[in-house]
Amino acid sequence: MTPQAGMKLLLLVLLFPFEVSSPSLNHTEDHMSGVFSFSDLAGLRSFLPETEEETRIIGGEEALFHSWPWQVSLTFITMPACGGAILSPFWVLSAAHCFRRYIKASLWTVLAGKHDLDNLNEKGQQGDSGGPISCFNGSRYELAGVVSWGVGCGRAKKPGVYTRIQNVISWITDVINEENILSVGTPAAAEDNCGKHRGRGCVTVPLTASLHQSQDGVTSVQNISESCPFYWPWQVSIQQDGHHYCSGTLISQQFVITAQHCNVRVEDTVVLGLHDIRYSLLQRIPVVRVINLPQDGSFPPGSDLSLIQLATPARLGKSVAPICVPDQDEDGDLDHSWICTVTGWGTTKATGGVNPNRLHHAVVTLFNQTTCREKWGEDMIKDSHLCAHPAASTSCLGDSGAPLFCRKHGAYFLFGIVTWGSSRCDEHFPAVFTRVPRFYSWISDEIGDQGGLQ
Repeated sequence: MTPQAGMKLLLLVLLFPFEVSSPSLNHTEDHMSGVFSFSDLAGLRSFLPETEEETRIIGGEEALFHSWPWQVSLTFITMPACGGAILSPFWVLSAAHCFRRYIKASLWTVLAGKHDLDNLNEKGQQGDSGGPISCFNGSRYELAGVVSWGVGCGRAKKPGVYTRIQNVISWITDVINEENILSVGTPAAAEDNCGKHRGRGCVTVPLTASLHQSQDGVTSVQNISESCPFYWPWQVSIQQDGHHYCSGTLISQQFVITAQHCNVRVEDTVVLGLHDIRYSLLQRIPVVRVINLPQDGSFPPGSDLSLIQLATPARLGKSVAPICVPDQDEDGDLDHSWICTVTGWGTTKATGGVNPNRLHHAVVTLFNQTTCREKWGEDMIKDSHLCAHPAASTSCLGDSGAPLFCRKHGAYFLFGIVTWGSSRCDEHFPAVFTRVPRFYSWISDEIGDQGGLQ
């Protein structure tokens, strides 16, 4: 089972540690526990195991007060909803299905050190979703699994199913280590690594997109695929009331760039470190300011950019990092021989086989200005535009505000923000992007010292 397929979720809280059955993760936990002087407590109970009568959950007895100190209750508003296990002072592990419907972090509270939830009548027969299964190794307890699903309650030949923690150790380690790195690193050091994707172990590299038209005239996008989780750490989701409506690109700790036609508002939210837009609890930051690039009044517009200032700086790490922004001098080398990448969420009829909730990507070739003007008309395409394969248009891929970035000098640079294109995913008309390097001075002036533009 892959990490993205497991039913799991990490929540950021300040709590006690718990030992996990893996040498690599125990090393992580020992480091974190040592920092907080809790290393001697991980996986230990407050009384001898032999003092407790061995019984099954079904027909079992009430546990002694505080005898399982890593157990927590995840409360939705005021209602106990799921269980969880403390991994470290800052991390709890639970089941992702607990948050499938309500994903806003502010609605959830973690109750630790609790025995009686004062709501016993609310318990379901099948027990606690997301609760841990703990195994004694002779000296202390280890986390073996998290409640995932089952059929009925105690039915013969229908065992309960747990997510096996051993299979997702690398995912847990990566997430926890990322936060550890952030706690000792500096924002400036993190931003020096702009444009570096986190592709370790990824086998689903993007392929070159193309369009295919069937005999009955139906157009489909070929070679678009789901990306590895967090492979493109600068990709963000812009959301209103928990719903994705545009993509954006992180260009510094506190600024995101997107298409002006997305009409981002101050009350909207930017979600970072995201792969599947159904699960977005890690970093959700409110928009505090929207800066629109002045337009010249032409149609179609020669530019289509908005800068979004985040209410708090993003926490940078393996799953969240800014892309590099090229200046106008670096734009000169860009031509139709370059191979660039587009990313985004959503889907259209042309991408019917793609999961719209998960980030997808494709490589696209560029069109030179002469060819693009031949296709669209001399007056339609300006020097501030960048043209790419028609498959990159919103009508083909399904996401407004999506970035186009190209690799140079060992890093990825943001060269375009999707602006407009054919409304019917027409293979004869290139996708049109706002050419980001042409507006480097405007971006730099607006961000100033706050942004740390790379």
